[in-house]
Amino acid sequence: MIKHIFLSTLLIAVLFLTGCNGCSEDKNKSCEPGTAGCECLDDGTCNDGFSCVNNVCEGETFAAFSVKNKDARSCDVLVLEKGESTEVKAVVTTESATAKMLRHDPKVSVSFISASDASFIDGSVSLSIIGFSSKDDLEIEKTECFDKDGKALSSSDVTLVF
Repeated sequence: MIKHIFLSTLLIAVLFLTGCNGCSEDKNKSCEPGTAGCECLDDGTCNDGFSCVNNVCEGETFAAFSVKNKDARSCDVLVLEKGESTEVKAVVTTESATAKMLRHDPKVSVSFISASDASFIDGSVSLSIIGFSSKDDLEIEKTECFDKDGKALSSSDVTLVF
């Protein structure tokens, strides 16, 4: 009986000691600094396509502007970054629009204009965002859109589509 208890204890000890042999080393080796979900590089940067947020490399999320008024040819939008690590990195457009942004933390002003006398196509203007965890991380505070003659439109309904 004592022999069985000793062998059982020995077997459990061997399984326990070898069951996770090198786990922490393997975990660290599989997470290369500068890549998604891993530590930032020593200089505080990450590989292309990733940004360093709280010393962790994160990929981008995109949110597209949707302009409801079909008469709109340009819009000014004020966006509030509400998430603790949320940051709008850039405004991205298709060839059907041009845009510029100006940052004054935690607010980002985005102005965009149609490249032709046509209404905006959803997705033609998007925000590149890092540190994004939910749609509550960004809020549109104010919008103003203009028609082809530069007159302010009474309805400037602009939303973000995630």
